[in-house]
This record gives sequence, structure tokens and C-alpha cells, in this order.
Amino acid sequence: MVAVGECRLDIQLRPVSGVAVPLRRGEVLRIVQEEGQQPVSLNCFNLHDHKEHLSVGHMRREGFRTKEGRILWSNTPRYSPLAAILHMSQSCVADLLVPRCSAPMLEWLYGLVDHPNCQDILAECIGEYGLTPDDVHDPINLWLEVGVNHHGYIIRGATGHAGDHVDLLALTDILTVAAMCGLAHLLGAARSSYKPIRVQVFRHTIETEQLAKRYIQEYTGLKNQRTPQHYRNRSILAERTLRQVEGYQPTFYRVVGREIDVTFSPDEYLAIQRLRGQMGKTTAEVARVLFMRWYIKHRKALGLRYDPSEERSV
Repeated sequence: MVAVGECRLDIQLRPVSGVAVPLRRGEVLRIVQEEGQQPVSLNCFNLHDHKEHLSVGHMRREGFRTKEGRILWSNTPRYSPLAAILHMSQSCVADLLVPRCSAPMLEWLYGLVDHPNCQDILAECIGEYGLTPDDVHDPINLWLEVGVNHHGYIIRGATGHAGDHVDLLALTDILTVAAMCGLAHLLGAARSSYKPIRVQVFRHTIETEQLAKRYIQEYTGLKNQRTPQHYRNRSILAERTLRQVEGYQPTFYRVVGREIDVTFSPDEYLAIQRLRGQMGKTTAEVARVLFMRWYIKHRKALGLRYDPSEERSV
């Protein structure tokens, strides 16, 4: 367990509320279940660039459920580590699949005009820092068990017990937003009631600073982790209406392909022929598919590599 510093913030959130909390690199955010079975929506932004924010879509590349030790990745083209999950109680199922609920969705599906929802709660929280409802993005759903069936996803219910908590280590300066799920009450995921949660912030220590530095060194430095200084167009639109930019020409990657001769042993050639019709129509197509599968299996970065031992039914 990583030793955290002095607690500088300790608040209990009343039901159907949330809070936006700035974290400096090396600080730790702790979200605690006061009574248990209360889903929590978690967002975060780069404190110095609000256009960089959490991307659950990129986190889904590592699975529909995140866990202890995983990274909270930001949106591309930045694709940077914003925070790391230092601790997650075993009872916490952290879902990355379900989008945030919203007022129009609840009105359309259930005829409810005034019902708490994640979109509005998160928007109210970030409004303190000048952000608008347009800046809300899909969160991590903490303590919410979601499964997949032939219809799509299905919410099975809330998880967690009193005292269970999640610790996030800030790897850069971020604005974290913790909010109670507005839909859990309606679906019975939280035993059809809202319950409080506790939010705490612990100051950085030498240990947390060093750990954050190691994460940064491991997950940054890629040529294609781009920031606004690398953009062709760095201007942020002030107007809402989109207009064509005169003379603009898009620049794409230039794909250069060439044919190479590959020699197969008689056994390899026979094995490829057996796969024709399954992996490709021709010998060349099958060979390309087999090579790409080998490449993905053996050359993909360790931190993001698929681990069959972790596979389980969702």
C-alpha cells in the first residue's frame, strides 16, 4: 500500500450531488462508500487544458471493466496518462461501457421530466470552473456492475460495502469530478435509494511523487502523443456555427505498400491452404492475416496486451 500524505479535504456528499476537486501531481483522491451500493460517476480534465480529458473509450481497449493498477487515459491526439488507480476494493466493479444518463433520455424512456441524472450533476460540478454542459463526457461508473447480453448491455446492480474505497493517483495536475449516479435509484441498482459518499484528498509524499514520475516515464514520450503545439490548426472556435475554411486541404498519411516474396516450407504451405476460405480467398491474403495476428500478439505493448487469463463472462 502506498503511503499518502496529510488529508487536506474531507467532505461527505449528500445524495444526488457531486464535487469538482483539483488535484496536483502526486496527490491522491479517495472515494469512499459510506453505506455501500452507491454508484459513482467519475470524470477528470487536465487542469491546464480543459480540451484534454478522460477517455473511457481508450480505457475500454483494456476491457469493459477497469481495475487496480490501470491508467486513466486522456483523449487523442494527446493519449496521455492523467491518473493511476492505486487501490480499488475488490467489491468495486468499475464499468466503462454504459454512457452517462441524461434528462432527455429519462424523459424519452420513462416520461420523467425532473429526475436526477449524471449529465446534469456532472455539469453542475464543473460549472464552478467555468466549464459548460458541453464539456461533460462519459465517466467511469464506479461500483456499477454491467453485463452484456444479446440485446446489448444490461445493468445488474450496484456493488460495494461501507468503507470500500477507490484511490486515484494524479499523474499530472487534473480536475477530478465525482458525482452520484442519477439513474441508479430508478433502476434499483442502489437498492432503489440514494446514499452518501465521502471524498477525500491526500497531499503528495515523496513516495507518491516518485511513483507518479515512474508512471509518466513509462507511459509518455511517444512521438504521436500530440499537444496543441503540434496541431496545424490551434485555434478554438468561439462561434457555434461551423463554416468552411477557404483553401483548406487535408493532409493524410501516405501509405506505401510493396510486394515481397516469401518462401514457405511444404508443411507451412499446406497449412495455409487449409485456411483458405476462412482467413482469406488467396494464399497471400491468408499469409497476411496470419502475420498480422502474430504481430499483434507479440509486438503489442505489454501494458495494453490482452491477457487470456483475465477473460471472464461479463
